[in-house]
Amino acid sequence: MASQTSEIFSSNPLGMPPVSTPENSVRCHPHRFCRTAHKPKGLNQKNPFRPSKTKHLQATQPASPITLNSMLDPTATLIIDWLRAIGLTVRFTPLDPDESPTFLPGLTIEPNGLAVDPDRLLYPGDLLHEAGHLAVMLPEQRASTSSNAGSNMGDEIAAQCWSYAATVHLGLPPETVFHANGYKGSATKLAEIYSNGDAGVPLLQWMGLTLDRKRAKEQNAFPYPHMLRWLRTPAPETRSEPAGT
Repeated sequence: MASQTSEIFSSNPLGMPPVSTPENSVRCHPHRFCRTAHKPKGLNQKNPFRPSKTKHLQATQPASPITLNSMLDPTATLIIDWLRAIGLTVRFTPLDPDESPTFLPGLTIEPNGLAVDPDRLLYPGDLLHEAGHLAVMLPEQRASTSSNAGSNMGDEIAAQCWSYAATVHLGLPPETVFHANGYKGSATKLAEIYSNGDAGVPLLQWMGLTLDRKRAKEQNAFPYPHMLRWLRTPAPETRSEPAGT
């Protein structure tokens, strides 16, 4: 499996029809007009000589300020909220590729979390991939990591396996992470590999994050992609090396 994975890694812009606008119509919806008669203000329509009853306007709360989070794709917002909930930080900041190139567009790893540029983030699933690298690090490594997650193949497999489990947990399709423009054209194959519940699972089990089918059955628990925890903790001294690595 390691060799197979290594090979894998080696004038009308919306096209809407024209809409006619009748003279006695008002725009009441972004995509259609509602026919209505113009009514004089301040008059009772049943009795024009009797003033209409008016209601006092209630004070309303000001609209919520526009934040960088509100500018993101809904899927990205869902992922970011969840990453923060499991204990990772997500910081919004401009990331100029000319000044500091990033491995993925609009996104980089930093100690204990991610730095995200909403204007340059292209694929929401990339958030889960990079978060996967952080999640499989020990706490002291996670707290001092740089933007470079390293080139260790085992860590890469563990991060991908973790990110697949995250898509299942969040109810997202695997293509969110394993999208067509990533993984050197092997995204579909990788999604199939991790959906089988074999590749990468021994690593995550050794890290104390999940259970394979055999161990889960023994413990009357749910197997991968169910996760026992999402962030790696210090390993017990008795934990042995994972089989097949």
